[in-house]
Amino acid sequence: MQTEEIDSVTAPLIDAVILCETGETKPASDFLLLDRRAWAEMRSAYEDAILAEHPIARCAACHRPVKPRMSPRRRRFFRHYQGDGDCPYQTCDGRNQRLIDAMRYNGLKEGADHQRLKKLLKESLQADPEVAPDSLAVEQRWWGVVDESKWRTPDVTAVRDGIRIAFEVQLSTTFLNVMRERHQFYRENGGLLFWIFREAQQVDPRQMQDDVFFTNNSNLFVVDDETRELSQKHCCLTLRCFYLEPQLDGPELWRERLITFPELTIDLPRQRVFYFDNEAARAAVVAMQEARARELLREQFIDFWLTYDAIPDEARHDACQRLINKLADAGIIVQSEPTRDLLRFAWLCLSAQAGHPVGFGHKTLLEVANYAMDNCPELVHYFLTVANRAGTISVLLAQDDAAGTKRRRQGKPHDPWRERISRFRASYQLARRRESGPYPIDQSFGILFNLLFPSDIALVASQDE
Repeated sequence: MQTEEIDSVTAPLIDAVILCETGETKPASDFLLLDRRAWAEMRSAYEDAILAEHPIARCAACHRPVKPRMSPRRRRFFRHYQGDGDCPYQTCDGRNQRLIDAMRYNGLKEGADHQRLKKLLKESLQADPEVAPDSLAVEQRWWGVVDESKWRTPDVTAVRDGIRIAFEVQLSTTFLNVMRERHQFYRENGGLLFWIFREAQQVDPRQMQDDVFFTNNSNLFVVDDETRELSQKHCCLTLRCFYLEPQLDGPELWRERLITFPELTIDLPRQRVFYFDNEAARAAVVAMQEARARELLREQFIDFWLTYDAIPDEARHDACQRLINKLADAGIIVQSEPTRDLLRFAWLCLSAQAGHPVGFGHKTLLEVANYAMDNCPELVHYFLTVANRAGTISVLLAQDDAAGTKRRRQGKPHDPWRERISRFRASYQLARRRESGPYPIDQSFGILFNLLFPSDIALVASQDE
């Protein structure tokens, strides 16, 4: 998607607003410098809130409702709703903006371009047998059901698949309030508002296009001579769809595709109709980016502790702190110093994964397990869970069996690790039921553990499970 330089009016307009829900005062710049998608969505949200008589924000000086606007020079600012009054921030020029908007709107609807697009759309709909013939009308009043005194006159009306659709041809206008009022009317009266454009501006689009485009799941529809011919040829309403496709790396890409009506998704509650689900695609891309970032962080953490002994003593603290800061940025809070507990946790888990001591001055995995049991039993749950998942628990048990045989020959007692594991499992099950067990888990490492060893497997399972 083409980026643009964002500009806002600085003076003498409103420089701070009060959020109605929280009472918090915010600089206007926090909102005026949003990216294009967020700006378009915010404009629509403010208009809808004012229509519902529950404004989102008020002027910090006079407490009158405000809404975001754009100047003819494409500069963003907040304007008082229904006049400035005696507020020191003067944002209006005294003209009746609603009347001007309505006059401009009606004037454009009478133009030759507007008439041509209505004709193309009507002929396209006439070719579609799924459109109820008696439902197709041009500039026919649509009376309100919620309030019978209210009505609208859509450019073209049709019923397809049981859905009553109001097609509105959109040209080069900028009156957001008119668009949002229509959006609210058709939503309240069981219809679908379907905007049709003459063209899609990919570079430096008008604010009007963004207002429709981004609130319609980043989909925009055009009717032209080719789409009419295809509608007539295939007996199905055909439109030209423009949409944004998110990318794992880089900005969203502008796409164009000829589509038929059955390929569209209709979202009546949100008054959206789209071919490509940009919202779902962006969520998927964000999830993949987060997963990739977490995997990179996981690799960095493991590599740090695998090479810990090779790092010069004077550099260890700073290197560890940088890693801890990266974890904190990812929402994982660990101890602020490379303490013994953090070192033990890392080396115990890595030893269990490798099947041999990592970082400890021991010779066998059994020695590591015994060390953990004697010095930090609250971390043994993590050690056993990793060993079970990595399949190295068999190494531990084999070493323990050999050690047990040797101790019995010497007449010494031996507490087998098979039985210890069973006790740890029982203790963990108690903990899951919020009961106290003999072997508590140091929960402060839980989130970090899930980053390093993600799995749906419960902590501390037996070898046979």
